[in-house]
Amino acid sequence: MLQNLDDQIRDCVHHAAQCAECARKTRSAREREHWLALEKRYLSMAQSIEFTRRLNRFARQGKRRLDGLSSPSLPAGGCF
Repeated sequence: MLQNLDDQIRDCVHHAAQCAECARKTRSAREREHWLALEKRYLSMAQSIEFTRRLNRFARQGKRRLDGLSSPSLPAGGCF
């Protein structure tokens, strides 16, 4: 799964670079805006994928820590 996410990030960055290159080559201001907007979307998608990856890793680490803790015993009456 993580390898797949890394591949997705790499693909997004690659496509963003292609869009930037197309923007650089075009003579039309309208087309340039189109390519630059698309580049921005691909970079945003890469950032979102990376954020999701880090968040999932953080959540898994937290769960492992919680699973490793023993349950505290409740005082008599069940109140803290």
